[in-house]
Amino acid sequence: MSKANGKDKEIPFYKKPSAYKKSGVMALIGCALMIASTILYWKILYVKTTETDFSGVNMFMVCFKIMKTSRSMPGIISTLLLFLFYTVVILLAVIGIKDNITRTDFLVKYKKRIRFGLVLGVIILMTLITHVGATGSSLDKVAGLRDNWVSFIKNCKESGVPGASSMSCVYMVGPGFICFVAGVVLYIASIVFSFMLDTLNED
Repeated sequence: MSKANGKDKEIPFYKKPSAYKKSGVMALIGCALMIASTILYWKILYVKTTETDFSGVNMFMVCFKIMKTSRSMPGIISTLLLFLFYTVVILLAVIGIKDNITRTDFLVKYKKRIRFGLVLGVIILMTLITHVGATGSSLDKVAGLRDNWVSFIKNCKESGVPGASSMSCVYMVGPGFICFVAGVVLYIASIVFSFMLDTLNED
């Protein structure tokens, strides 16, 4: 078979099957990061006085411990919200696989909207998880500890306590928060990339 100029015409990237698979992998990694956000510390309190200590809050362990012991209403609320969160993230992963990896035809006109809607649902659920129920209370307690330590360190410095100048208290976002933001951004990027591929392949 003859070849023009001795070379085959290069296939555009958007026509390669691997392009959709890359979008699918992005979606799956995004979902994995969202799940990881509930297992890692959401917020971290770092305190340095005569010795160094740190504490933090991760959603899964808060719900697990409360449901294992007291089974209080705040614990039940947080557990239900967390269960809904996991359900929606798993659904996002399944739709991401069907939309990009297996290329299954389903709700052709609405699948991107559904994926965007579910991502919005995940954001709303995480907002609720971090502000209500047992998980919200745990985060409030850690924030309260921060205020107490800041006040204690300030008094030590004003009173000239030896070593007070090296004392510090930092309340910062943990890897859980970073994983969640990265997961959401990556999943949205997957939707946009998939939409771009669909548009380019329409001709």
